[in-house]
Amino acid sequence: MIENEVAREVWMLEDSQIQRRVAQHIGVSPSVVNRFWRLYQEMNSYDRRPGQGRHRCTTARKDRYIVTTALRDRLATARSLQNDLQHSTRTRVSTQTVRNRLHKGRLRARRPARDVILIA
Repeated sequence: MIENEVAREVWMLEDSQIQRRVAQHIGVSPSVVNRFWRLYQEMNSYDRRPGQGRHRCTTARKDRYIVTTALRDRLATARSLQNDLQHSTRTRVSTQTVRNRLHKGRLRARRPARDVILIA
């Protein structure tokens, strides 16, 4: 939920509305309303707690490295970029991570071409 939705939710709860009715009005489950209400009472703000979320396997510098390597070799596959990153920085990432970083840089990894099967 975005911050202004949480603010509206807290305002409705402070206006002595029932949590279930607030959840129906916003379109979420009552447990979500209950969780945000408890967080608001604990911290007295709408902000998310710092440090939540999944840790990234690459830094911004390694993301730039992937993008610049792909720009230097336009025919590089995601697998070859993955191997290049692993050899140069000793960081193991999946090919999907490489594709995601390239997509963020508005690039695409080349897919290896399959040979045409010749029928005699």
